[in-house]
Formats: sequence, structure tokens, C-alpha cells
Amino acid sequence: MKTVQVSNCKNSNLNSLFSSISSIEVEDKPFDSGAYGEVYISKKINGKTLPVPQVVKIFIDDGSGSAKRGLATIEQLQEQIINLNNELKKKQEKPIEKVTALSALPQFSFKGTLGTKTAMGYSANLLDNGKWLLFDRIFDEPDQNRKKQYRNDFYNLPLEKRLDMAHNLAEGFAYLERMKFVYADLNPKNLFVNQKDGELCLIDYEGGAVMDNRGNIPAGKQAWRRLQLQTRETA
Repeated sequence: MKTVQVSNCKNSNLNSLFSSISSIEVEDKPFDSGAYGEVYISKKINGKTLPVPQVVKIFIDDGSGSAKRGLATIEQLQEQIINLNNELKKKQEKPIEKVTALSALPQFSFKGTLGTKTAMGYSANLLDNGKWLLFDRIFDEPDQNRKKQYRNDFYNLPLEKRLDMAHNLAEGFAYLERMKFVYADLNPKNLFVNQKDGELCLIDYEGGAVMDNRGNIPAGKQAWRRLQLQTRETA
């Protein structure tokens, strides 16, 4: 295990456990990595075991300040989460933490050090891998036997469960719209599905942007432009 020493943190106010953070213990090696950073599992915060393990994403800078931009995006989203939840509670509406599609929203963001290097990123609830499946694996699972089973399970889902997943997605985007957040990277690698219970959850928010007249542009904008061009070409 290795430890991130935290100098600054911001809580999304979705869980009081994360109101003050000085250290994050993560596994020695990331279990995933991508354009935005490396992803670790954390089971201890401030030296105490967590009731719900966290997925900790540590941003990797591409030389253009991408890590700082990613952190800024998450912090702006956190402000919107806090503001909307306060509004929802006043109106006695369903709180954000009860919205299935948003179960993996940022719990807290942080800046600190990991060894001798600056570390900045955020944490989200770990989705139980015994219950949740990355949607992309239904189509791109390397093991052909598993892929066949995943596809068979998905294509034979009852209509009611398919509609429940669609409702989860629509509800999630309705809440994101109220937060003025553009989720700009919707693809099978950013969706988890729980086929047993008919549930769907979004992950990875750093590619989007809060559209609040500050000139924010989603990091995934180029991807949207490519999609628009492809749509026009095939129309």
C-alpha cells in the first residue's frame, strides 16, 4: 500500500466521513488507467477502514495543465452537487445520493503528494463487482465464453428491467442538467449496469464541464464534434 498525503480537500457533502481528510491509502498499483489518469482502490482514509471502499482517480498531466483542469472541473461539479442538494432538501425532493445513475459521483477531491510527486484527483464509491458490470464488457470482453454469456444475459433481459435502466439514465441526466453539467463522454466504457436489478450508473466526470457562463468547454467536445460529423456523413 502507498499513501497520498492530502494538503487540500473538498467534500461534496454526500458523505460526512469525508469532511476532513489528511491521508488516503491506496493499493500499490492502479487497476486501470486512461487518458485522464490512474485509478486505484482505497479502503482506508485517515488510517481508518472505510465502510464503502473508494475508487481514487489520480490525474496525470499531459504537459498542458490537464491535471489542474480535471481537478477544476470536479471542484465545479462538487459546488453544483452541494447547491442542488440543498435545494432538493428544501423542496423535499429526491436527494442526489438516492439517484442510482449518479452513485459514482465525486465524493471528495484532493490535492497533495504521493511520494515525491504532486497528486491531485478525486474519489467515488466503488461499485460492487459482484453486482455491477462495465457495459463495454458485453461487447468487448476478451474472454469469448464470458462475452457470449454477458450478451446472452443482456439480450434476454425482461423489458421491465431495460426500461428501468433507461429511466436511471434519463433521471441521471435530468439531475446533471439541473447542475448545469455537460456530461461529454457518454460511451459504453463509462456505464455500469446491474442486470439483476435493472440498474445503470455513470462514471468518470472529469471530461465534462459546468456550463455557467465562465467559458468552460467540456474536454470531450472534440469527441462530440467527431460524432456530429459522422452523423452528418451517414445521414
